[in-house]
Amino acid sequence: MMKANKMETVTFANGMDAEHWKDVNCHGCSIYECESVTEKEAACIAAFYVDVGFVTGEIPVSKVIDTIGIDKDSLCNTCKSKKQ
Repeated sequence: MMKANKMETVTFANGMDAEHWKDVNCHGCSIYECESVTEKEAACIAAFYVDVGFVTGEIPVSKVIDTIGIDKDSLCNTCKSKKQ
């Protein structure tokens, strides 16, 4: 994750950064699923928007920050909601 400036937190630097974060956090999580097509159906909002971001090129910080967590103005490397 990277920080663009003092006012804006950026989710991931690029698609590889997002894919790495997802490999570390989502693929081992018991609530991860990738079949939902709406936010309401999603078991995990952060995973849903990371998946959507692979298609749209954008991951809205406001949608993932509560699930992922924030540490010193950047998103956490380990999801605070990860369940084994």
